[in-house]
Amino acid sequence: MPRDGTLLGSLFESLVTLCVRVYAQQARARVSHLRTKRGEREVALIIERGRSVLAIEVKLGQVAEDHDVRHLRWLREELGDGLVDAALLGP
Repeated sequence: MPRDGTLLGSLFESLVTLCVRVYAQQARARVSHLRTKRGEREVALIIERGRSVLAIEVKLGQVAEDHDVRHLRWLREELGDGLVDAALLGP
């Protein structure tokens, strides 16, 4: 199976989500997924605590490219200072 295959990518994202949820629960933060109504934008993990937001995109590819963070950049434009930080997480 290719390293960036759909099944392996989904499993990796699920594992990351599980780990983030454990730490977020301890910090009394809420974890969710963001997808716009028509599916044009998507961010794997949104962690909210109060009015602060942390966004995480999960990619299994070997090399990170600008294309991989386009939705994180969009979210920064939408939230401004409300977005505390954004990260691209990979293997």
